[in-house]
Amino acid sequence: MSLFEALGTSAEIRRQLFWLVCIWVRKLLAVVLTIATARGSEGLGIAVGTLVALAGALFLYQRREDNLANIWWFRVAHGFIWIGTGVATAITASTASAETAAIVVGVGLGVDVAFGIATAIGWIDCLCPNQSGRRDDAHEPGWVKDADPPGQLPPIFVDGWSLFGRGESAVAMLTPWSAVHFVSGFLFGTAAHYGNPEDPLLGVLLSIMALFLWEGAENAKPGVVKASTFRIAECLGLGSCLGPGTDHSKVGGSAAPGKSPGADSALNSLCDIIVGAVGVVVAAYAIPWP
Repeated sequence: MSLFEALGTSAEIRRQLFWLVCIWVRKLLAVVLTIATARGSEGLGIAVGTLVALAGALFLYQRREDNLANIWWFRVAHGFIWIGTGVATAITASTASAETAAIVVGVGLGVDVAFGIATAIGWIDCLCPNQSGRRDDAHEPGWVKDADPPGQLPPIFVDGWSLFGRGESAVAMLTPWSAVHFVSGFLFGTAAHYGNPEDPLLGVLLSIMALFLWEGAENAKPGVVKASTFRIAECLGLGSCLGPGTDHSKVGGSAAPGKSPGADSALNSLCDIIVGAVGVVVAAYAIPWP
């Protein structure tokens, strides 16, 4: 989330990206690493544990290096969770079995996601108040203290939402850009199928993770990502299908703060992710590829 703040993404959009993108990417990563560890060799389990521990060390290093107001102390806790999980996974993979190591990495990274959710909604903060007994804004991520209401899931269905919209229709479930998500998901799913026709599960999970990351990039820097996609569509003769000036800049029924023009509503972001995931699953499992 610090990256999104550095990019000038508004607090409201950062809150939306946390709930609809960030926690799901981390959960999918936990599932992918768990499956890979369970199905892999002892060496793969040790490699997964080493990578997880190094990632945790990077959290701590980055916290020490940037030390910005938008970085809060919980990053240190996440770092120690990852380091502990990685070390325990590597040791378990070398001394026990792949299945046991998979349980260790799955539980550890699952705890990491749960801890992140708890900090976002204030449970951890209630257990660890500062000396005055009040929330310390200096230790809060910007999107938590700036968003209204703080820390909570952004409203999905708001007044004026519709099934389909173009142009200025901001709070719509589907837009012409949803078709782009389906096509992209279909291509990802096709690659997952041919990567492992017998069991494309890991490829499917990685593909869905990529869709979440794309949705995050699309809303963190909507002008750049959507303009690039629109140019590609124009080269293919499909620019008119997306509609000129398509703008989803309203969030929760009102214009988003000025730093993130063109961002999707929470409703449209959620539906675009679902549409893309459907494309992945259809291509990977339902199409009788030769």
